[in-house]
Amino acid sequence: FFKLIGEYKTSNLDFWQNLYIPFFNNLFYANQVEPFCYYISTTNDNFVNNNWLEINRDKIESFSNWANNQLKQK
Repeated sequence: FFKLIGEYKTSNLDFWQNLYIPFFNNLFYANQVEPFCYYISTTNDNFVNNNWLEINRDKIESFSNWANNQLKQK
């Protein structure tokens, strides 16, 4: 999905298309999809999700830094 969204072409780019299409496309190519999915599921309070987050704090920190840098470029 994230790779395909980057291939979406239109001549009428609005705010959402200018922000989200490049963000999600870059998310795929930066190998940040897995930490992104776990990160957005943090409110789920699921044992498996919480365990992954605990074990992979470095990936979450890397994702957070990556996402902040992506959004600062906009």
